[in-house]
Amino acid sequence: MRQKIVIIGAGIAAHVLASKLFKDSDVTMITKGKWHHSNSYRAQGGVAAAIAADDSWQQHFDDTIQAGVYHNNEAATELLVKEGKTLLEMLLNKGFPADRNLNGSISLGREGAHSKRRIIHAGGDQTGKYMMQFYQQILRNNINLIEDQLAVDCVMENGRCRGIITIDPQNQYIFHSADQVVLATGGYGGIFETTSNDETITGDGIAIAYRAGAKLSDLEFVQFHPTMLTLPEGRNFLISEAVRGEGGARLIDQSGRYIMDGIHPQVDLAPKRYYF
Repeated sequence: MRQKIVIIGAGIAAHVLASKLFKDSDVTMITKGKWHHSNSYRAQGGVAAAIAADDSWQQHFDDTIQAGVYHNNEAATELLVKEGKTLLEMLLNKGFPADRNLNGSISLGREGAHSKRRIIHAGGDQTGKYMMQFYQQILRNNINLIEDQLAVDCVMENGRCRGIITIDPQNQYIFHSADQVVLATGGYGGIFETTSNDETITGDGIAIAYRAGAKLSDLEFVQFHPTMLTLPEGRNFLISEAVRGEGGARLIDQSGRYIMDGIHPQVDLAPKRYYF
């Protein structure tokens, strides 16, 4: 019997999960905005994988652990970097339009905290948009996508989640029954006054999980980007890490001083934790 699975959220985590499940399950994806209202769609940075001849998963692992100040779950990090190459090759075989060099090889970029060129982009600095569109093509006729409904609470029964309650644009409460409910709602970076996060990223899923009895951890970690243009009219624009990684841009203060000199050996390509 096919299970009913409801996924709350519509970013890359939700899309990848749905692509793994729809052949054997009835999948419904619910998002409070549109499917492209997410940090995933906005993401300019590429996908990191150790596919170059002079690279290895061990080097990728070391870079990742160091960037995480050894707070990382090492088993999960090892799984991530080991399988990265295989997963990327699968995407390429399915037609993901990665940027390529004139000779047809994959263009590998350099970004912060990486000691090697291992960043795969699409559309220059539109990797997130291209990735989301790629998965939308896969899912379009295979799942039920519900937009403009805000998830508010899990429905619990004897310690198990039996569904989710949402509110539609007419402020009507709707119950969606499910065999499994997955929260793939991202963080809460959108609540800050100055942020490059999508405005929909407000921690709804974290609150839902807490009320349902889940244990929360690492809430102090909020994703931020070290370079962003803040304009007077309130519009913020993220400046891609490729500007530093590929273009060699330097970060200076109002007096022209290079702010990362003496802070880290990678200077302007240091892990983000060194910027503040």
